[in-house]
Amino acid sequence: ELLTANATQNINKPVIIPLNFKLKSTGEKLTVVKLDKKSFKEYKMAIVSIAETLYDQSPVLSLEFADTKTIDNDICYIAKLDGDVVGYIFAYEKDNKLNINTVGISSSKGKKGVANALHWIVAREAQNRNINTIVAKEVDLTNESACKFLDEYGFVITRHSNNVRADFEASAEEVLKNTSE
Repeated sequence: ELLTANATQNINKPVIIPLNFKLKSTGEKLTVVKLDKKSFKEYKMAIVSIAETLYDQSPVLSLEFADTKTIDNDICYIAKLDGDVVGYIFAYEKDNKLNINTVGISSSKGKKGVANALHWIVAREAQNRNINTIVAKEVDLTNESACKFLDEYGFVITRHSNNVRADFEASAEEVLKNTSE
């Protein structure tokens, strides 16, 4: 059996999430939703709520995708377990790369495979757009779990922006391989 995401690819076919994701066996059903202008407004407060638990100040409020005028050009997904929003990922296309500018996973749902599923969806989105490179932008190097996750999924540091932030890159193929095992 497959879990079906409520997201659509560029060719308007459902994205299928295989059960062989690294989800913990909790009995919870994972659903991934691609956001548009309307659904972004609906889920914005849930996204901000998760972001505020992860950061001193919510980055969601200040980033350009918070303006719903640009939401259709960006790649925006949320993950829901048993109907509750437990994660989000936002990315954009630039210079033939898919750039992930923010990811947030509810601390109560960490280590269940939510980040895995969201990165898989972004890698599929990259392939659908004929983009091979995925960049995780401005990753906080003091966030050991994020750095370990990126390393495990094939990302390598390609640029340091200062002493505590760096960009990580991986091929879409490598991310798909590592998130589907």
